[in-house]
Amino acid sequence: MKLRSIRDIDLDDSIILVNQLKIEDPLELYHLMCEISPDVNLSSILKVFTKIHGAEWFAKYYKEHAENILEIFNSEGRK
Repeated sequence: MKLRSIRDIDLDDSIILVNQLKIEDPLELYHLMCEISPDVNLSSILKVFTKIHGAEWFAKYYKEHAENILEIFNSEGRK
């Protein structure tokens, strides 16, 4: 629930959860969460990972995964 709502108050808790789960890839977490709930928001997940790893990490990650990220954003927009 923390990762789904990602209110600012939940950001720190979400960071702790991601670190404890030892999930290193936001897309992996996104797909795991989609198995549990249909209303997952990739931008919230990316926000958590960017907070953990920094803006440079996000820029590199986005460059490497832009096609997949944009595909998910487009499908989320249709929900």
